[in-house]
Amino acid sequence: MKTVHFRRGNMKDISGQTFRELTAVEPTDRRKGTSVVWLCRCSCGNLAEASQGDLVSGSSVSCGCVNDEHRKNLYRYSHHVDGTCIESLERCALRSDNKTGYTGVSHYDGGRYRANITFKGKRYYLGTFETLEEAVRAREHAKEDLHGEFLKEYYREKVSETMQ
Repeated sequence: MKTVHFRRGNMKDISGQTFRELTAVEPTDRRKGTSVVWLCRCSCGNLAEASQGDLVSGSSVSCGCVNDEHRKNLYRYSHHVDGTCIESLERCALRSDNKTGYTGVSHYDGGRYRANITFKGKRYYLGTFETLEEAVRAREHAKEDLHGEFLKEYYREKVSETMQ
């Protein structure tokens, strides 16, 4: 791999190398942190830019077409009623950036905790609480009230459809 001279130092020439769906075409005159931003061609034909660090680490894998296809597949195989994904209500997975360990509960300024819940495409603020336990309790009550009734009705209708 040859070294190319760059305005602010040297960089490795990765032109022609493929990183998942992206092939590095040429470096731009920009940087992301200490990494050079490259113009890339995606396997779908689109052009995209990605830093060399993101390409090498696997953080950038396409122009966005891979995510779009993944989203289409998720939607195709999930059940949506009134803008609500049934599988999401049942799963209630933690977000990767969650630090409290509880869905819909986040740490707030001053050592307090905030509880939220999303239902039918809207986010509801449930309050700010002194303790984590209070915030979790509020979130669980809201989940039971909103999601619980919705899921009961959904499955009641599913059972009646199968019996017909």
